[in-house]
Amino acid sequence: MRFSKLTWSGIISITLGASVFFGRYVWIRTRTSEPVYMPVSLKPGHTQTPRFSINKDWPFEFKIESKERIDRHRLTCLMGFDIPSDNCTEPTVIRAKWVLFDDGKLSARGETSRELDLGGEQSDGHSEVTAFRRLGGSDLKKGHNYVLDVDFTADGSVLAATDPHLAVEAVTGGFYEDAWIGLFLFYLLPSASLVLLGIGALIYSGVRHHWGSKLAEH
Repeated sequence: MRFSKLTWSGIISITLGASVFFGRYVWIRTRTSEPVYMPVSLKPGHTQTPRFSINKDWPFEFKIESKERIDRHRLTCLMGFDIPSDNCTEPTVIRAKWVLFDDGKLSARGETSRELDLGGEQSDGHSEVTAFRRLGGSDLKKGHNYVLDVDFTADGSVLAATDPHLAVEAVTGGFYEDAWIGLFLFYLLPSASLVLLGIGALIYSGVRHHWGSKLAEH
């Protein structure tokens, strides 16, 4: 059976709509937003990340993440992301100096500071809450090979029960929505998908109704 032009229009509309939708989904899923997430002991000493790269130019931050498996107030004080605080009886144990290498060359360096935006809490999307303490950050370029060296200068082993990890993560607030790419991906493509799927469904429904009427007449 040969399809009519109307039928082909419906098939093409549905195919384009589905392709646009899943294309957008795949693009988002393949962006490297957290190239490093590795366990650390937080004992005094040197830690080095494996070599990593990203596929989108963007500011990234380096931080320590810990699960909320001890008293929240104590965790806040030990990680030091809400200081100065008169209610803390224990000093922060997150003290570190870091160096970032870009293809083997020194790219950036820094250390923990009381003056910076220190951290906070976030949900992992499940049942656990994660606390994080920022060490610093840098603008990273796609295609480059990076290594982050961290020297912990205080004994943070008291946080061992919180499963601490060193993370390199894209700065939130528009990682997928910057400039015209974000506008295109997050607004025009979904809208085009819905329109094309809708047109395809209407045309397909009309064709079915047309042929159903023809068969009923016979």
